[in-house]
Amino acid sequence: MKITSDPPVKIHLPLMKDLLDYMDQGAILTDENYHIVCFNATADTMVRKVLGKQLTPGGSVFSYYDQQLKDQLKTAKGPVRTGNSLVWQRSFLAETPVVYQFSTEPFSSAKGFSGLLIKLMDITEHVRMEDALIKSNERYRLATLASYDMIWERDFASGNYFFSEALMDNFGYDNLEKWTWAQVMNKLVHPDDREMVINFVAECYREKKELFRCPIHRYIRKDGTIVWVDVRCIAIYDTSGRNIRTVGVTRDISREHLLEQELLHQTQLLKTSNQELERFTHLASHDLREPLRMVSAFLQLLQKKYKDSLDEDARKYISFALDGADRMQVRVQGLLKLARAGAAGNKAQLSMTAVVQDVLQDLSLSIADKNATLSILSPLPEIYFDKDQMQLVLMNLVGNALKYTEGQPPRVEIACADAKDYWQFSVRDNGIGIEPRNFKRVFELFQRLHSQDEYEGSGIGLVIVKKIVEQGGGQVWVESSPPNGSCFYFTVPK
Repeated sequence: MKITSDPPVKIHLPLMKDLLDYMDQGAILTDENYHIVCFNATADTMVRKVLGKQLTPGGSVFSYYDQQLKDQLKTAKGPVRTGNSLVWQRSFLAETPVVYQFSTEPFSSAKGFSGLLIKLMDITEHVRMEDALIKSNERYRLATLASYDMIWERDFASGNYFFSEALMDNFGYDNLEKWTWAQVMNKLVHPDDREMVINFVAECYREKKELFRCPIHRYIRKDGTIVWVDVRCIAIYDTSGRNIRTVGVTRDISREHLLEQELLHQTQLLKTSNQELERFTHLASHDLREPLRMVSAFLQLLQKKYKDSLDEDARKYISFALDGADRMQVRVQGLLKLARAGAAGNKAQLSMTAVVQDVLQDLSLSIADKNATLSILSPLPEIYFDKDQMQLVLMNLVGNALKYTEGQPPRVEIACADAKDYWQFSVRDNGIGIEPRNFKRVFELFQRLHSQDEYEGSGIGLVIVKKIVEQGGGQVWVESSPPNGSCFYFTVPK
């Protein structure tokens, strides 16, 4: 309750009756005995809402008050009679809880005190907003205390910064002392990063950016240690476009930054190692081809020239040696292909339909010889990939589908599905299938599931497929249920 010493309101009663209806709040005028003289419709509605009674001229105002309100009004008698005003508020548990503010003002006539003007104002929404603001501020305070991040505000009117306690906890500085922009730059920001931060923030303000994130830079703790920080800001401008406040969060990301740098370093080492390994593979396989050709050539010469003078065992041994040299030639050729598959390709936008057609054209003799049926079951998209390497992927997958069959003409189905961030391609066949225990093995170098007599090959085709797909950002895998064929899947980023 608040008592003020405003002078009594001198007013004529007839004029008051007319004026009450123009007031934007409830109003009740009583005589000197506290009987109702007149009231406006707003007051009547407000009283009925919380008390369930209708105001009646001539009735005692006390009959509409519960005990608490009666006590409030009786308390007001003394101050009001002496010319003071009284203001208080009260909550009511109606159908919808409401809060009213009551105020009383005396008015006088020539004979002295004549009555009381009671004003009612519904302040429910104001109280609700005030309560919500209090709770919001409390949540902000608790969140600030609980957060390891430093929360701050720059007030352009005063030129000062306000920091959360994380300034002390994380950086060792007193968050209660006065901080300015110059002090933040000179004390906190590393000298080598200072100009970059200043220019970046100034540019954001010039462009009237409301939300921006500073480039990662360094802070200097009070003890001299250096930390890497991520600073995110929200700038607030007035109607003329002038910056009035900036609120931000500063996070210590030293650990993440160092891990990222270490990861980049290890990635570069791995890239260099892979490049050296690819060069070595290419050179080694290339250098092996000539000695192998010489071995094969001299063995063939020996077989041809001395065939009649050699016994059966010698001829058999020469045949074994030639067969071994041929198989070694196949493996060397496979190593060369693998080395080329690891080389950086020329990526471009290309039609998978056109790539498939080119592959089928290259395999047309095998398709005809096997009496195979090939189908494209769904529309094929355009992708961003190296054409030669994608052709190599499909040549190996479709070629295997044609090769590993038994007792029936090959049937190969090519399809594509949308997998959110990727295109998922599939090559399905009706061949001999692969046992689940060998799903990983088929993608390993020189791992063959069948003898050379059963199915020819180097054991390197799927290794090439895996390398090309994974270097392109995708994955490759197989599903199979022998003897019902296999389905190879691979993905390509969109």
